[in-house]
Amino acid sequence: MREPQAKAAFNLTNYYIKAEDLEAAREIYDQLARLVADHTDEPALREEQAQAAFNLTSYYGNAEDMEAAREIYDQLARLAADHTDEPALREEQAQAAFNLTNYYSKAGELKAAREIRHQLEELARRDDHIAEVLSKLR
Repeated sequence: MREPQAKAAFNLTNYYIKAEDLEAAREIYDQLARLVADHTDEPALREEQAQAAFNLTSYYGNAEDMEAAREIYDQLARLAADHTDEPALREEQAQAAFNLTNYYSKAGELKAAREIRHQLEELARRDDHIAEVLSKLR
């Protein structure tokens, strides 16, 4: 029952993002994050949260709300770090980091861009799959 609930939350988050209602998208994302926190034994829920976090990070970055983008990215990074046996979480983090580096650069926040880029490089050093994904993003 919880996996369909998580998928529905992911889909609804995307719907609100496309409707440019980031407040509603964030509210649904926060509900999804609470669901994940309440059911730590269900990796499928974490994957839905990671995908939603990637999308929100991207849309906040596009909207030039770097504080919100970084907050969601940091949640995604913690989720991936807490579940190192789940490569899908690291992949979502790497893709979000790549985008966030670009958003920070465009906003002229070069120190923050370098910090995220460093995190991305560390991910790639520890994971050949991430290095491969990163090479496709460049």
